[in-house]
Amino acid sequence: MPERLPMDGAVSVDRVDSDHLRIGESSSDTAVILSEYNAWRVFGMLSVMLGINLPSSIAKNIKL
Repeated sequence: MPERLPMDGAVSVDRVDSDHLRIGESSSDTAVILSEYNAWRVFGMLSVMLGINLPSSIAKNIKL
């Protein structure tokens, strides 16, 4: 994991309703609301971009 930068603040993940998640940063007004399906896809893409190896049982279930 890289070193924390001065601009890195707290992050949050909240459930908006039974099907949607809200992901936000305290240091900005930016947030994204994703369906749970797309949240899994973003999780898979971030793991690839950050070089995190997911167990094959999880990786094979994420449909990019």
